[in-house]
Amino acid sequence: NVTSLPPFRALGDFFAFCRSVPPAMKRLSLLLLLLAVFAGGCCFLPIPVYYTHGAGVSGKVLEAGTDRPIPGAAVLVRTTSANRPDRSATTASDGSFRVPADWDVHFGAWAATPSAGTCIPQASFYEPRFHSVKIDAEGYEPGVWNSDCFSSARRPPDDGIYRLRPIGTRSPAADEPHAELTDSAGVEEVALDPGWPYADRSAIHTGSARLYRATENRKDAVVGVNAGHGTEGGPSAKTYCHPDGSPKVTGGTTAAGSVMAVAVSGGMTFADGTPEAEATLAAAQLLRDRLLAKGYDVLMLRDGADVQLDNVARTVIANQTADCLVSLHWDGDALAYDKGCFYISTPDGIKGMEPVSRYWREHERLGAALVEGLRGKGCRIHGNGKSAIDLTQTSYSTIPSVDIELGNQASAHDEATLSTLAEGLLDGIEAFFASGKPAHPATNAPAAERP
Repeated sequence: NVTSLPPFRALGDFFAFCRSVPPAMKRLSLLLLLLAVFAGGCCFLPIPVYYTHGAGVSGKVLEAGTDRPIPGAAVLVRTTSANRPDRSATTASDGSFRVPADWDVHFGAWAATPSAGTCIPQASFYEPRFHSVKIDAEGYEPGVWNSDCFSSARRPPDDGIYRLRPIGTRSPAADEPHAELTDSAGVEEVALDPGWPYADRSAIHTGSARLYRATENRKDAVVGVNAGHGTEGGPSAKTYCHPDGSPKVTGGTTAAGSVMAVAVSGGMTFADGTPEAEATLAAAQLLRDRLLAKGYDVLMLRDGADVQLDNVARTVIANQTADCLVSLHWDGDALAYDKGCFYISTPDGIKGMEPVSRYWREHERLGAALVEGLRGKGCRIHGNGKSAIDLTQTSYSTIPSVDIELGNQASAHDEATLSTLAEGLLDGIEAFFASGKPAHPATNAPAAERP
């Protein structure tokens, strides 16, 4: 909100003065006036006044799943304005908190734009446009909400109820009925062995994957399922894009030409505020249970809200444990419509690089099978069903390995939609194995003998 106060009285006094001076002085005054208009874009500079507003936030902090109040939680409210300090509060015994709004008035400068013939104030907008809320509580995963719809964080809840998950619990998707199938299945933890090939390229590897064993109709195959994202601290760590240290040949989360990539990106946020990592986990668990029911053993690279394994570690564990790897993602393309599913194919620029040169054809075979499985279930397919991008996963894989994008941030991701996607992926995986076990003999070797 900008209030302009043009000095009209001074303008009248100026012209009265001009009438009282000789004609030569009038011409000189007019010339100076025209020069001022040409150079500055306007005759007189009004005085801008603008206001910054610290958003007021109130609500309750509750435990996810039980809705028990969380007292003593630290609430931090941050605005986008550089002129606004952070404000904080602590939740009461009933979990409630209130951070009051506040205002400030500022006088700003004007920025002239002669080409447009106007003058625009440097701070001509009402501040702030966005605010974020961060909540921390002992024993709970921290939560971040952001009123900016383009942020990777969740949007603030309309009802003012902020829910935190206890550390070590699964996401809400794990509480759905589809997760019950795994209760009786044999499960073992699989950690990264530092002696495995490429293990030394990992930056985050203190966590472990989970290997589920099917109890009936067992098949001689292990399917690796990676729920994309979901590693706290992943965006701030770096790993080599390629095992040999060469630069990326395409863009993506990390730009082309980069040697180091983000260890695990935070993922995008759906239009309704759901973090991508929650949707990938829900879809992965649905797929896991369907694969187990069909007799496949399943390696879950991430089976909870957070796993301390970066993309390199997840890929290396899959190389040594599974017969193929399917990573689930949604594309963060900022489109307002659902563009459909596609897999990430291998760019020509890395097909000659080790180990990609030995496995890229199997990557393509798996990706094509997954897309056809999804197509068979009526899922929307984007273009020809593939897009060539240089990924860390592809660069380090020594088994058939694919990143499958199940849509974008405009796509539906409700339970029914995720179930349909899981069925399509299952059909694709079955078709892949039906057409022959992975071609490279090393993929059928015992784990200790795999490259």
